Amino acid sequence: MRHADGTLFRSFQRGEARLDGVLEDSGDLVAGLVTLAQTTGAPKYLEAAEALADLAYERFWDEGKSAWLAAPKGTTDLLVPTYALHDNAFPSGASTLTEAQLALTAMTSKARHLERATVYLERMKQQVLENPLGFGHLLLAADTLLDGAAELTLVGPPGQLATMQAVIDATYLPTVSLLRQELGEPIPEVSREVLAARTSTGAYLCQHFACQRPVDTVEGLEALLAPLTRASPG
Repeated sequence: MRHADGTLFRSFQRGEARLDGVLEDSGDLVAGLVTLAQTTGAPKYLEAAEALADLAYERFWDEGKSAWLAAPKGTTDLLVPTYALHDNAFPSGASTLTEAQLALTAMTSKARHLERATVYLERMKQQVLENPLGFGHLLLAADTLLDGAAELTLVGPPGQLATMQAVIDATYLPTVSLLRQELGEPIPEVSREVLAARTSTGAYLCQHFACQRPVDTVEGLEALLAPLTRASPG
């Protein structure tokens, strides 16, 4: 489902991948890869998410309008360029990509992801305020930005990581991105800026690229997360 240059196909039928991918394909896949990275802790998913997000920016971002094209630049079978805006039955690729960019900000500490997400959210602010029902998923991204692209890193031996993970699993944290690093294991390059200075066992919570003091108890972790919790939607 990918071209040799890493760009996506849209469909696969009878053994053949066909049609170039649109922004929705890139946004949804980047969001899925970010979720896989947080769920499994495997850096390969985060690396793939970042690479695809950068590629999507090259192919779909209209610098002059500060907006996301629905189809790749240079598409010749459209009378006029179309832009991915509204969240309907499925979220817009612009919305899923913006939310994923904020997770990439937290998990890699690279400013370009934050800048891209912020520019788009500022561009869309008035439309979102006037028609919030048309931008439900983009509002999730805005919520994440307002919470400072929060990132939680768990560092420790396997047993300690499991104990802290149990607290995370029991807490609804829709705007927080999660990294785990087993003590003594090599630091993955994609998260080196985040993890390099976090060498002691504990939980580290960072917002707006500023970190609080780490905690190493269940009670301390619960208190650290309390300001970011949301009432469960269930």
